Amino acid sequence: MEGQIYGGTPACMAGLHLKNLNLTIPIMKQPMEKALQVARDNLKEIRTVTEWAERMGYDCSKHFLRKFKRYYGIPPKPKLVELRIEKFHEIIKANPQVSCFEIGFKLGVGDEKDLNRYIRKHTGKPPTEWKKGE
Repeated sequence: MEGQIYGGTPACMAGLHLKNLNLTIPIMKQPMEKALQVARDNLKEIRTVTEWAERMGYDCSKHFLRKFKRYYGIPPKPKLVELRIEKFHEIIKANPQVSCFEIGFKLGVGDEKDLNRYIRKHTGKPPTEWKKGE
């Protein structure tokens, strides 16, 4: 019975064992040059650098942070803020009548109050002023 393990072929048994162990296949690390696109595509879901690192396939956010900083020259957190502010300006330029609640939802920052605080903190002006000026 050469080539057989427990009555099946080694390949079949390997598949059976994997199924029985309920293993999950880890996400492959994406190249660092894709980091900004991953963030842009998932801005609503990515709230922290740790979540961004996970989306990129990193188990350790510190490792992601170091690689990101080496590649882009700045830490990922300020870049995430910059991407959110860019998206905010994109949204209000495309539709100045859009509600702050909807913008906050699209940016993943919460409701109007959270959006107001976030935009004011990072730009010095509340969203309503930006909407008037656009």
